[in-house]
Amino acid sequence: MKDRSTIEGDGPGPTGARAFRGVKVPAEMVAAIDSVKTQRAGCLITRIGISENTWRKVRGGQPIRQSVYDRLVVRLAQSRASDGKNCSK
Repeated sequence: MKDRSTIEGDGPGPTGARAFRGVKVPAEMVAAIDSVKTQRAGCLITRIGISENTWRKVRGGQPIRQSVYDRLVVRLAQSRASDGKNCSK
């Protein structure tokens, strides 16, 4: 998506770790996730493929890992296609 932005840290930390590169989820995608998610955390993981902690980050506008973003895009499309049939309510 064009709207996503990549966030980089200031550089390697004292341990020599690589800088965190995160992706901010666009607002329209956050709204789409909110429309399909349920109140149960297990359902959120099953339907959307993210944990409650990641959902809090997404809602708060914080960046998430690229791999999590990629999984989120796929799972959101699958959830829309299945019309919520992959998680009992």
